[in-house]
Amino acid sequence: MELLRRSEFSAWLLRRFKTTAELAAKLGVTRQTAHNLMTARTIPSYETCEKLGIEPAFLVVDKDKDVHMNTLDDFLSKRAIDQAQQSAAAESAARIRRLIQERGAATWSQLLASVEELSVRVGQIDGHKLEWNRFPFLKLEYVAATLYAGILIDANLKGCRIVFGRIPIATYIDDNPISNEVWDLTFGVDGENIVWNVNDTEIIGISSIQLAEQLIKRLVIYRDEYKRAFSNILM
Repeated sequence: MELLRRSEFSAWLLRRFKTTAELAAKLGVTRQTAHNLMTARTIPSYETCEKLGIEPAFLVVDKDKDVHMNTLDDFLSKRAIDQAQQSAAAESAARIRRLIQERGAATWSQLLASVEELSVRVGQIDGHKLEWNRFPFLKLEYVAATLYAGILIDANLKGCRIVFGRIPIATYIDDNPISNEVWDLTFGVDGENIVWNVNDTEIIGISSIQLAEQLIKRLVIYRDEYKRAFSNILM
């Protein structure tokens, strides 16, 4: 098995596996778990080390002994490895920025189209029509999921969100009985595809179609909560 330092683990995973999907398939875990491993948020278990071909000694935290190298060869070897890792990380970051800049706008349009198409396919929920409006929002009875595009700043998506609340163009004579729910959206990259993340790590790496499905599911739940809250007020 390969002996690997803990500090090198994240960069090693990025070199070995291009996407969280590949790592998840290799380990038989969820994409969320694979994402946490790739970003060093989770320390790998002994079982994970064995599947990856890494010595469990990797789990021991590095000490400061490498500050004073025993030999010049050791120093130069470690320096070359560090430079290679930094170069690989920089190339990966540049590729991600390029993909997002090139395909970000199209991915947003794809999301809107997916929500509209799925709402037409589903048709009705409990006898109430799912109504798409190019505001854009998706209406269900008294509430809606409103989509805000946001802007791209240096390949970072800012202000892109979905708000579950009352219909934005309607007039109400009373207060909303429950709070709005906000999904902050960001872009991720899975291979050559742009994917969506919701609320940072709440939902990771899903397609526009999958996000449209989650949106409708949450809208139905929000509508049910809204009606129950009003029923409680009237009791």
